[in-house]
Amino acid sequence: MNFYTRVALSLVVAGCLLGVLMASGGVGLGQILETLSRLSVEVYLAAALLHATTYTLRALRFNLLLPPDQRPSLRRMLVISAAHNMASYILPAKTGEASFILYLRMRSRVRGAEALACLLAARFLDGAVLLGAISLIGLGLALSTEYPALEEFAGIAAGFFALSLFFLGLSVRGDLPVRLVEKLLRAMHVHRFRLGRALLSTVDRVATSLRSKGPRVLGVATLATVAIWMCVFSFFTMLALEMGLPRVFGIPEVALSSGLGSFCNLLPLNGMAGMGTQEIGWVSGLHRLFGVDYESALSIAVGVHCVQIFNVLAAGVLAQFALGVMPRWRELEDEELGGEEFVPEVSAADPRPR
Repeated sequence: MNFYTRVALSLVVAGCLLGVLMASGGVGLGQILETLSRLSVEVYLAAALLHATTYTLRALRFNLLLPPDQRPSLRRMLVISAAHNMASYILPAKTGEASFILYLRMRSRVRGAEALACLLAARFLDGAVLLGAISLIGLGLALSTEYPALEEFAGIAAGFFALSLFFLGLSVRGDLPVRLVEKLLRAMHVHRFRLGRALLSTVDRVATSLRSKGPRVLGVATLATVAIWMCVFSFFTMLALEMGLPRVFGIPEVALSSGLGSFCNLLPLNGMAGMGTQEIGWVSGLHRLFGVDYESALSIAVGVHCVQIFNVLAAGVLAQFALGVMPRWRELEDEELGGEEFVPEVSAADPRPR
């Protein structure tokens, strides 16, 4: 399936999901445009500043999770991160995530294995913090007895907390599942082929890179991840309140609803820019848990998502222009590595990379 077919399929999935949501609640395009029109320039600029802070924190976290001798400058990482974020939004099933490895490989000193390990570690931390926030906020609001519908959410929140602990474990020992993949590949005897040996070598380097991240690095990266999601929840809350969400709601309610939306958006089965899937999470929170009428909940969800997409695309397009004029590091990297990337020696007696 080529690039254009994937994009077209992504658009169809997004359009169908959003169309079903709008049709089931009788929400028209005019109502969504009216919701967007409530957003003032001042509030948008404040929200955009929060969004920019989120991008900066993500770039800092990516640099923290890379080996010190391979870290690009913050400015370079910020450009790469923005371009990657747009690609991951546009392409379906999160296939755009691979662009992070490609951009780092082309525009910095970072090798492919270290780039993949960095991306995996960041996603493990995102999963741990996001799911932990959903569970703790949900349980906290349920204990307040202010929202009766949350009593049924307590069991689901416990499941989210268990998943949060699972992702936290992966962030600490992310090498374990990678080593499992390595064992499966060896059981398939891929080391008999040259391409298989190269694949095993890459998997080994990814596992080694994940294992090398010490407690101090992971601790600071975890704090950065918490700050990232605090900015994200504040961004969503600011926009939702401006677009008509009743003022009786605050950050906890919006954080839970947007957290469910972000969780749905992280699933691999979604359309372009998460349209439809993210709205399902928002409506589940605002409408089913907090009693906001369906039309308002969906209109606010779509309006906030449109602003988010606009910011992502704007930052991504600027980043693509910056990448076009940014010098490549390939010549310097080849000189430092002696003209080729290191490949561990493999003997006939022992096919494991050494």
